[in-house]
This record gives sequence, structure tokens and C-alpha cells, in this order.
Amino acid sequence: MIIEILIGGIIFILICIILMLMAALITAILLTIFIKTNHAILPRIVLFFANILETPLRYLMWLLHKEPDILDDTLTELRNHLYNAKFLKTPYDQRALFLPQCLRHADCPATLNAEGLQCKHCKRCCIDEIKTYAEGLGYRVFIAPGSTIVYRMVKKYRPRAVVGVGCRMEIREGSEKLAAWGLPVYGFKLLTDGCVETKLNIDDLKKKLAQKSTD
Repeated sequence: MIIEILIGGIIFILICIILMLMAALITAILLTIFIKTNHAILPRIVLFFANILETPLRYLMWLLHKEPDILDDTLTELRNHLYNAKFLKTPYDQRALFLPQCLRHADCPATLNAEGLQCKHCKRCCIDEIKTYAEGLGYRVFIAPGSTIVYRMVKKYRPRAVVGVGCRMEIREGSEKLAAWGLPVYGFKLLTDGCVETKLNIDDLKKKLAQKSTD
């Protein structure tokens, strides 16, 4: 009797492992289709399985594409794609832009308060240009030294859409949490990583900030 129970338990575990691997493989295939065609199939389901099967999925995506960060980048693009229509329908003055503090110059004179870094418009980095442009459209702009301020400002000001700039892991983690709160969020990746004087494509960011629905 005990042996039968053990065998049954082993079979059950093996079936669960096989099902998990099959789900990871199907998810990897759907993500690959999105990469190749920009056509998202069952994006919400794909994002769900990507979160619960991240380890095997990350390995499968590497096998398929041989790029170490392909999963994080693809999930960010998939989430951007999923929420883009809702983002575009949100008026500028109901959107928030979060910039990372790592964009600032090494000699940045900005001060820090409860709402993040306060730009002094010294023009030593690109933050002044981006902030001025975004605020001109109507955005509320924050320079966040960490995710805590992002979540605090979202709770305080309750924007209806968010653009977040950062490195791939910051974008993915922040996008997942804000999307779980029901916010359409667009993740914009930095060109370089680091703690200070990072770079981004300013023109592409401006184009995204200016986009709106024509309906």
C-alpha cells in the first residue's frame, strides 16, 4: 500500500513537471511569435505564465534566441503593446512620467524631498530637457531615486497612465506592479545602465510622450 502511494505521488509530480514544461514551451513560442511579428496572442495569459514559470521560460527563451536578456525585454514590450491603446486614450494631464535619478550629471545640484529629486534646471544632463517637454504637454514629472517614491506618488496623485524610464529590471518590476493596480504603463528602457550619467534616446521618448489617440 505504501509503495503504491509513493509510486502514485511520483507519477503525479512527473505529470506536473511535464505540464509545467509544456506550458513554458508554449509561452516561449507565443513570445517568439510576438518578437517576429509584433502580433500578441493571448498576451494576458502569456504574462501570467511568464511570471509563474520564469526560470524554465528564461532558459527556453535563451535556447531559442541566444540573448541573455531577451525575456525581460520581450515581456516589457508585450506589456507596452497590451496597454498601448488605453495609454493613448489617457489625456496628457492625467499621465505621469517617472525618470530615474541615474540620468543626472555627476555634479547634479538637485535636492531631494518626499517627491523625489527636484531638478534645478542646470542643463548638465538631459533631465531638464525631458522634464520641460513633458510638463509642457501636461504630464506630472518625477525624478525617482527608487521604486518606493514611484508607488507613493502614484497613490498620492492617482495618474491614469504612467511612463516609466529605467533599466530593464526596474521597468519590468515596476510595470508588473503598476499594471496589477490597473494602470496602463509604458516602460522605456535606458540605452546604458549605471548609477550616474546613464543615457536614453531622448527623441524616441519625446515621441512616445506626445502620442495620443486620434479617436
